[in-house]
Amino acid sequence: MRSLEYLNGVDDLSIFPLEAPSDAVELMVEASGSLAWTTTLLMARDVARKTAAGIVAVLGPDALWWANPGDLDRIGTTPLTFDLLVAGTNGTHFALLLQVADH
Repeated sequence: MRSLEYLNGVDDLSIFPLEAPSDAVELMVEASGSLAWTTTLLMARDVARKTAAGIVAVLGPDALWWANPGDLDRIGTTPLTFDLLVAGTNGTHFALLLQVADH
């Protein structure tokens, strides 16, 4: 877990630790909607919530979770995109959700 401890000590990351596993679930549910078109659903929210809760449960209560800032006004992976990133690990297994949309 040395690398995880190192990440917790770095202040200048573009991802930030989440306080609770439930925060990871909520962010993953947000990915059920389009980042570009707020009225467009990519997956039913109840299915997204069940899937996200299952992923969080598999990694367990001691897993560490990170996400990028949630404001969509910032520049994403390129100057023409914005994105949502949620990442978690229990030290052995990893989960990553990356959603990218363009203007």
